[in-house]
Amino acid sequence: MRFNYKKSVEYLNNIAGFNRVRQQFAESEEKFSTAFYANPSTMVITRFKDGTFLEVNRIFINKIGYSKEEVLGLTSIDLEFCSSIKNKGKSLETFYLAKGAYKTLKC
Repeated sequence: MRFNYKKSVEYLNNIAGFNRVRQQFAESEEKFSTAFYANPSTMVITRFKDGTFLEVNRIFINKIGYSKEEVLGLTSIDLEFCSSIKNKGKSLETFYLAKGAYKTLKC
């Protein structure tokens, strides 16, 4: 078997490219995490199709009085912010007005 210099260089370039992309992804993730978790505003990430909470920041947790572990996997209806999908926007608006943290919400 002969050593193929060209193939070896291509292979090393692929590894270098992969490592570069991995590093860029890690940097992007770090920026997002910092912005999400250090944000002084309520921040949540929900699944679009059903509104399940996937991630929440500490400000949200402090405002609602549940632990992060209790909230993740539930929906705003489960937490009784809303009685139904139809009333979801109005109920969240009422909740945030009561907590003194109202901003325009679109659910």
